[in-house]
This record gives sequence, C-alpha cells and structure tokens, in this order.
Amino acid sequence: MITAKEALYYALSQDEELKTLLGKGNRVFSAWADTLSVLPCITFFVVSSNLERANIDRTTTLFQVDVWDKINSEKIDEIAMRIQELLHNQSIRTDTELKSFLSIVGMMREGFEGNLRRVSIDVTIHTLEV
Repeated sequence: MITAKEALYYALSQDEELKTLLGKGNRVFSAWADTLSVLPCITFFVVSSNLERANIDRTTTLFQVDVWDKINSEKIDEIAMRIQELLHNQSIRTDTELKSFLSIVGMMREGFEGNLRRVSIDVTIHTLEV
C-alpha cells in the first residue's frame, strides 16, 4: 500500500506545471539530496507522524517541503506558489484506491544557506484507510 510519503512524492513529481518550472530530469527528492548541484529542486522529509486517537484508521503526517535555487532566483517563488496550489486543501490522487490522502499547506518560510535560497513549506497529509 502507498504511504503518505509516496503520495507526496507522486504529487510533486507528476505535476506537469511543476515539471516545467523545475526543468528536465528528476528534481524532486524524498530525502536530502547528496548535492544541490541540480537547481532548482525540491526536497522533503517527515517531521512527525501519528495515529489520530479518534480514528485508528487515520494517520496525520507533517512534512517539510523545501524548494531550493540560486540566491537571486525568482523562479523559486513560482515553484512554492505552485506547490501551495497543488496541495492546499486537496486530495492527492494515486493509482491505488486503498487509501485517501488530504493535504493541507501551512506556514512558508524563507532562508539562505551560502549562495542558495530556500523556501520551506509545512505540508500536513491526513491518510484515511478506505
């Protein structure tokens, strides 16, 4: 069965508008990339995950999604906004009918590391067994 992490990767890597903004090749990494030499790119990781007490068949997973590019990039803002449009209050559609995924976008933050700019986005995914 597909997990929330796999559903998020699917949503980020299969969206045609994001593919166009990011450029050719794999630009979405579900773990820290060994090198950020391929820019712009998206990385994400699990911050926390828990089983909701009211429903034992429902899990909530919080992710941090980071968009990386050169320090003077304006494209990074377009990518971050597309992620918000793609994921805020949206169901993630996958090939499986066994689970339902609802994503909600929270805070966005900007940071800098050396000559790189990063926009961090909090994304919560609610997984429901169907």
